[in-house]
Amino acid sequence: MDIKSVTNEYLSPKEAAERLAVSTGTIRRLINGGELVAYRFGKQIRITVQSLDEYVGRQKIIV
Repeated sequence: MDIKSVTNEYLSPKEAAERLAVSTGTIRRLINGGELVAYRFGKQIRITVQSLDEYVGRQKIIV
């Protein structure tokens, strides 16, 4: 089994907000609204890079 298929990079809400150039409040609203998948580890909230990429992909505007 390839180790890359098992591991994933996790981001804090602050890191995710920085990547999207939005506020942490926006990230929390997206999580609470079910638009962005996140995980809770104890008191910490983490977002996978994959789920952030999937969210961005769904935001594509087709003209």
